[in-house]
Amino acid sequence: MPHASGELLLSRDAHFLDSESDSLRRAAASGRLTRLRRGVYTDSASWSAASPRDRYVRRIHAVVATREVPCVVARQSAAALWSFPRINRWPEDVHLIPVPPGGLRSRNGVRHHAEAMPDTDVAELLGLRVTSRLRTLVDLARFDSIAEAVAALDHSLNPRTAHPHPVVTQDALLEQLVGIQSSRGAARAARAIHFADGGAGSPGESYSRLLIRQLGFAPPQLQVEHPNPRGGSYFTDFEWPDARIIGEFDGRSKYLKPEYLGTRTPGEVVVEEKLREDDLRAEGSQIRRWTWEHLRTPARLERLLSEAGVPRLSRRAAQAAVSSPNSSRVAPPRETVTSHRGRHADRSVSPAPVRLAE
Repeated sequence: MPHASGELLLSRDAHFLDSESDSLRRAAASGRLTRLRRGVYTDSASWSAASPRDRYVRRIHAVVATREVPCVVARQSAAALWSFPRINRWPEDVHLIPVPPGGLRSRNGVRHHAEAMPDTDVAELLGLRVTSRLRTLVDLARFDSIAEAVAALDHSLNPRTAHPHPVVTQDALLEQLVGIQSSRGAARAARAIHFADGGAGSPGESYSRLLIRQLGFAPPQLQVEHPNPRGGSYFTDFEWPDARIIGEFDGRSKYLKPEYLGTRTPGEVVVEEKLREDDLRAEGSQIRRWTWEHLRTPARLERLLSEAGVPRLSRRAAQAAVSSPNSSRVAPPRETVTSHRGRHADRSVSPAPVRLAE
């Protein structure tokens, strides 16, 4: 029988098991199985229902299961295993570090990276050897886009979003960075780590912070506490207290995802948001809200903040702010489009308005 590994069917010795290999190919041809790699199949129904991240994780397992050389899952692939958030779609390629490093070519959807990997930087996760959380975060800051790196860093610095894993600290991240033998990407990683802030509660808030900085506005305070007249407290996403301006990023998560809804219905959340906004306005603050549409078209966010009167940095400070998180400017996010069958495609966000996955 083919070897079963979680939700994968593996026929490692296809040339010896011709009849079984033929049965797998027939099942794939009929649509009951989906072929992930040569000799690796998965159930088509569960594949269609899987999220983009879960599909990528399944492809990672398929690649590792067919490797002849021991490897450590790394970079974006490790980020998927650790469930770090991602603004853009997950990559097609699987990123691996061979042990020992070097000697393997990148091809057929597998990217091999020759880099020293001490045992202290390796963890066991989901049955695979993977770079540790700290090493994965630092590698994202070294090699991925500034937006993806900051989204993952903010997530891991925030006690609420990092759960069930322990919160990381900037000191621990910087210590991890210093301990890496290679200096590739070290400067850009240090800038991303210093820019990261656990006050951001979602990838949209992280990306908003980057754009606010790039557009030359004064940095906002995050999670400013305000009293709720009915008891408890409110916390704002972004705030410029001296200008009495509050900024709120409206993603779809708070209205749709169970972890945000709790026992409430989406309608109840909308009513609570309206009461919350009324209370904050009663304190004398104006509130400006934005969505992914504004983040995909930064000029819209700039116009919204300018019209509200958000203070700007001096020209010199603004120029330094643009280059501080990274030497390159923040690139607009790209969309992950998921159809009713679970398939996804990558599109540029311009010029057509498209929905960005959260």
